[in-house]
Formats: sequence, structure tokens, C-alpha cells
Amino acid sequence: MVTAALTAGATRPHIITRATEHPSVLAAFEYVERFHGAEVTVLPVDGDGLLTPDVLASRCARRRFSCR
Repeated sequence: MVTAALTAGATRPHIITRATEHPSVLAAFEYVERFHGAEVTVLPVDGDGLLTPDVLASRCARRRFSCR
């Protein structure tokens, strides 16, 4: 994911992840944010550890995404 974000061609890549990601994954995203200027959004999860569509929509409402 990190390589994909950095090679996507965006000036400042935006990575979206969940708070329940493995700590090593979150550390990799923190590294990319700190040293490569990416924007990282860590989304909260509900009591069952799930990401709700409403949370995702509220955090991404102003952005356009391309899925590959």
C-alpha cells in the first residue's frame, strides 16, 4: 500500500486506514507521512471493531478517489 501511494502520481498522497490496523502497518503509514509528505487519515471503528460507512463518508466527502 505504501509503494502504491507513493507512486500514484499525487503531489501529496492520501492514505486512509482504520485504527485497528496492526501496529506495524500504522508505523509504516506514519513513516510515509513524516518522511514523504503523505496525508494519513486513521478512521475510528465502532464497538465491534468495524468501520461504518458513515464515518468513511464523513472523512472523505471532499475528496475524489481513483480505485485501481
